[in-house]
Amino acid sequence: MNAVVVIPAYNLENIIGKVVSEAKKYVDVVVGIDIKTKDKTAEEAKKAGAEIILNAGNGKGEVLRTLFKYALNKNYDYIISMDGDYQDKPEEIPNFISSINDYDIINGSRYLEKMNGKLNLFGLINIILIKTSKINIIGNLLLFFIVNFISFGFNFKSWVTDTQSGYKLFKREALLKILPYLNSRKYEIETETLFFAGKFGLKIKEISKKVDIKRKGASWKDGLRIGYYSLRLWIKFINKII
Repeated sequence: MNAVVVIPAYNLENIIGKVVSEAKKYVDVVVGIDIKTKDKTAEEAKKAGAEIILNAGNGKGEVLRTLFKYALNKNYDYIISMDGDYQDKPEEIPNFISSINDYDIINGSRYLEKMNGKLNLFGLINIILIKTSKINIIGNLLLFFIVNFISFGFNFKSWVTDTQSGYKLFKREALLKILPYLNSRKYEIETETLFFAGKFGLKIKEISKKVDIKRKGASWKDGLRIGYYSLRLWIKFINKII
């Protein structure tokens, strides 16, 4: 399969080599180095077999957009984005590839497995309550409702359980549609991706991803910041239509 993994990287010299080595078993790998990186991430990634883009941007959003453009210019048919700290497991790449079929985007979810592979609102809330520190519960719930509603409206069948997942597979045609509209510099890139996928009617499928690295999740401040960004996106989009 003509596929590539793109990894935005910031100070990951201790783990990026392992991530690249594992991913290279399945696909080509391109690592984009954030301009704020001060360690040997680029050297370790290159040593493991990745192609390197230095000074790819300032923040995850900028770096990912640079990587997406690179992958499209190289005529890859399938582009997989993943984080480089090993929270997204490279050994799960075949699961993403085998699931794409008639879909446009595959979204990896850390919650889906606990709900028997299907969105269950009460189940999701319960998981967030149990798995997330109390101070971050509000942020995670805010993001779930706001991002899904502005992206998919009342089409609940299209709602995703993990709105902030960085582990995704895009068909080339899907990425070509949404990339011109992506503008965020930081972590809002995940929200933007779902928003424009929803607005263009792209078909998204979620599959389970395993995360064994303890994550803080979104704080209430993150929830408000990204939620506010999402609402601004929606208002801009509505104004353009009108």
